[in-house]
Amino acid sequence: MMSVRILIADRDEFLLATYREHLGKHGAIVATATTGLACMERLRDFAPDILVLDPSILWGGGEGVLALMHEEPRIRPNCVFLLTYGGNRSLLYRLSSFRVDDYQTKPLSPRQLTERLYTMHTLSTAAAILNNTVAPAPARSFAFTR
Repeated sequence: MMSVRILIADRDEFLLATYREHLGKHGAIVATATTGLACMERLRDFAPDILVLDPSILWGGGEGVLALMHEEPRIRPNCVFLLTYGGNRSLLYRLSSFRVDDYQTKPLSPRQLTERLYTMHTLSTAAAILNNTVAPAPARSFAFTR
């Protein structure tokens, strides 16, 4: 089985390093970006299965990243998870026109993030198989251990 590929776009470099290390321990291949422009570049060259996106990243922002994925469906990951500060309802409302699979407010522990992404990935893979949009094998693995 191939490992799940996760792109994390957040301007907090400490969080990026913490999340990358924890997800890597669970079998994920993780790439990171600290700006919207870097995230867009990584979407093209890394081809992630899951995007974890802080909508407040600089230089293109989360809204720009989501708009690009809407315009270029071939670079869109299977799952998009927003990780936001506070309850910024106006931001979430603005982003509601784009396909976002789940969101969570910060802080989120590395363990909580891993659990949420594992669940999203499992449900997304099962739905794709049921809808005959992907072949059942080879599936990408995400080894989650408690």
